[in-house]
Formats: sequence, structure tokens, C-alpha cells
Amino acid sequence: MEALKDLISIITLNGGADMGIVWVAIIIGSLVLSFKKPFHFLFSNKYFKLLFLGVCLIFVIIEGVIVFQGIGFNTVNNCDYLIVFGARVRGETPSLTLKYCLDVAYDYLSKNPDTQAILSGGQGEGENISEAEAMKRYLVKKGISVDRLMLENQSRDTVENLKYSFRMIDISEKDLQWIITICF
Repeated sequence: MEALKDLISIITLNGGADMGIVWVAIIIGSLVLSFKKPFHFLFSNKYFKLLFLGVCLIFVIIEGVIVFQGIGFNTVNNCDYLIVFGARVRGETPSLTLKYCLDVAYDYLSKNPDTQAILSGGQGEGENISEAEAMKRYLVKKGISVDRLMLENQSRDTVENLKYSFRMIDISEKDLQWIITICF
């Protein structure tokens, strides 16, 4: 495993799953609750208000750091492997989140024709095919050659995604330098 660390750098690309709406809803919900009678006693306490505002301020600062670190990220081109993690499949159709991930993968694969993609995801409850198979169909339909796609269809979670995907990679290759994951 130590050799793997020396040979591979892992980079994550955002697949488009946006949590901004959730955070706005949490803030609005908190403000609404502060004006409701059952919760008014909490927000009428001066110290609770200061604590609440302090926690909100710390949250905003931490989220801001996370967002701004992502903005300055430069994608590494011509990586050896691209690992795309699965997400929910409805029947045989990728979920919206998975489509976002696959669109990012498609863009990268289109710009980097020597990169091999490992599509990682098993078959969950309510899924007629594995997530890996659904991803393959989506990317092939968009024009990516099936020869560039490797399917890992046994994993059930992110740890297994990595474990089983790394087993598919020949880490003895001397020129292996980069692996990119999408929707990590």
C-alpha cells in the first residue's frame, strides 16, 4: 500500500451536487423558528443569541474556506485513470446527481483521450442494473469508447469503491502518476 501512495496522487473533482440550497433553507428555517412562540424563549436570552450568532459565523467562515479552496483548483490533465463513483440509479436510469458526475467525467475524458475510466458502483435495491453499467451506457451514448471504460460493479460504499477500483489498476506501471475521482 505504501507503493501506491508513492505512485498515485488522488484528486477529486466536484460532480455538481450542490448543497447551497440546503444551507440557505437551514438559515431561513432557523430565523423562522426564532420568531415562533415555542422557540421565542431561547432567542430572547442574550447569551443564547450570541452563541447562535457565533456558531453561524464560524459555519459561514468554514464553508467560505471550503468554497474558495475549490474555486482555485486546477485540473490535472492526462491522468492515467479516472474513477467515477456511482450514485443512485432508478431502474436503469442514472439519478440527477449521477448524471452531473457523468457529465464531469465526459468532459474530462473528451479532453484527455488517453485516460481510462473506472466506473465504480454495485447494484442496489430498486436498481435493475449496476451503477457501473448505467454509467457505461450513459458515457457510451455520449460518445466515449467502450474500450476506455472499466466496470467495477461489486462495491456498496465509498470505501469499497476505492478498494475494488484500485485492484483493477496495475500499480506496477512505472508511468502511473495520477488518478482522479469524481463525486468522491
